[in-house]
Amino acid sequence: VSGGVRVELSRLAQPGFAINGDVTFSDGVTAQWGITNRGELSLAAADPAYRPSREDLQDFQRKLHRLISGGRGY
Repeated sequence: VSGGVRVELSRLAQPGFAINGDVTFSDGVTAQWGITNRGELSLAAADPAYRPSREDLQDFQRKLHRLISGGRGY
C-alpha cells in the first residue's frame, strides 16, 4: 500500500520522547508514534487492540526513517 500511510512529526515535544508525531494508516486509523530518549519506538492508537497491516507497518517504517533523516512529512 505505497502512499497509503501518512507520517507527521509533531512540533510539540512529549515528555520522555526524543521525537514524536502522528501516523495515519491506509485504513484511516490514526495513531501517535514516538521514539523515546532510549531509542525505543512507541505506537499507540485510540483502540489498543488495533494492528495495522504488514504493508502499512513497512510503509510506516520507511516513511519514518525518511522523516527522521530528511525532516519532511510523508
